[in-house]
Amino acid sequence: SRACACSRAPAPTFFDVYSGVGGRRIRETFDKMRDAAPAILFIDEFDALGAARGAQAGGDEATSIINELLVQMDGFEDNAGLVVLGATNRPGAIDSALMKPGRFDRVMYMPMPDA
Repeated sequence: SRACACSRAPAPTFFDVYSGVGGRRIRETFDKMRDAAPAILFIDEFDALGAARGAQAGGDEATSIINELLVQMDGFEDNAGLVVLGATNRPGAIDSALMKPGRFDRVMYMPMPDA
């Protein structure tokens, strides 16, 4: 049996003050994880990364990040062996384009423990 590479990427680590840097960081992260396949990429605070376009204060950089994320999530055949998980406590803030089939297909709600 082969080991599975795992990486945790907090969404804020992709942002930068310079336009285009965030998109490049997304691309490099996906390339690295594809090279390590089988792999799991866990993006924490996903709402910061995949916020609905027009709802972000980050302007061009925020749009660049979402667009690159959409490019990387498309063409699932290129992502064979790569599973991408995103966690958020604000699911309504995520751009609807990210929730289309072939990108994030399954949404799981995890309520607070009752015990």
